[in-house]
Amino acid sequence: MKVPAGDAQKLQVADQVRTVDPCGLFDRDRLATYGQIAYVGPENSVDDCSIGVMPSGRPRLLARATIALAGTPPSPEETDTRQIAGETVVIDHIRNRDTSCTYKVPLRLPASAPTNNVAIPDVVEVPAVQYAMVQGFGFPTSALNCQVATETTAAVISALRDNRIPRRDRSAIQVPLTNRSPCELTAKLPIGYAISSFDAQTQPYTCSFKVDGLDAGRYGTTITADFQLRDAAHVLEPRFGQRLVSVEGYPAIREETSTESCLVTFPVGPVVDSYLPGTPASQSEIDGARHQVVVRLYASTCPVADRLASIAAELFGANR
Repeated sequence: MKVPAGDAQKLQVADQVRTVDPCGLFDRDRLATYGQIAYVGPENSVDDCSIGVMPSGRPRLLARATIALAGTPPSPEETDTRQIAGETVVIDHIRNRDTSCTYKVPLRLPASAPTNNVAIPDVVEVPAVQYAMVQGFGFPTSALNCQVATETTAAVISALRDNRIPRRDRSAIQVPLTNRSPCELTAKLPIGYAISSFDAQTQPYTCSFKVDGLDAGRYGTTITADFQLRDAAHVLEPRFGQRLVSVEGYPAIREETSTESCLVTFPVGPVVDSYLPGTPASQSEIDGARHQVVVRLYASTCPVADRLASIAAELFGANR
């Protein structure tokens, strides 16, 4: 699939982000000075890493530092910035509260050849930039939250600037699908489907496009495939409006909306356990550190969702 040069560059950025290990960007020795480290690993999304810290003098109440590589870029209204390690970062006022301090940090990754199987032309336009979210949360004071966020942001910026980027393939914490792109699905569409539009983006684990053809309807079908993180204990428990189904022998959760669109979600790979055994944490915190990666496939028409779900399950190695 050929895309315009500007879109090609966005896809290259997404390729680059997928190679970065967010857990390796932390200064763990520095974080350990704030208290005992209780967990290390993804917490809210496939692209993030959180380090849970038991602050000194506050037993069984975890604080955390988080790096999320697939952050959102600053909006036009977000104009408050500060300089950290020679880089301009944006203050995220939505996530900044008494209990947290959050920055939006540009990921200035070195250019490299794309690694996915989408054929793209040479980059000729001004490069797009992916933003990371860096946060300090739950430390005893708001000033300490910002101190942790600032130190972590400085560690990220320094690693990128000095080309000391930790890589996923050498990470001690293996998270399923982090080296894969959901856009791989575009190369596996069945006969009778044609991509009519493609939404190129720097987000590493989201892919959106539109198809025409069989069952796609008069105006085509919009499709979004992404990789997400779920609570391991409840990943295949249907909620209201959902039901447990079999997709070519793969267990999945299927949800059909009133607009006749469908969402199919299935787990991939082993559970990721971020808890460090022997550290003081409550049972709920220990259980909450167990996560499952899932593939989520949305289509604006259910026949297309059902047909592509079986392809996606095979392509990405869904759990039996």
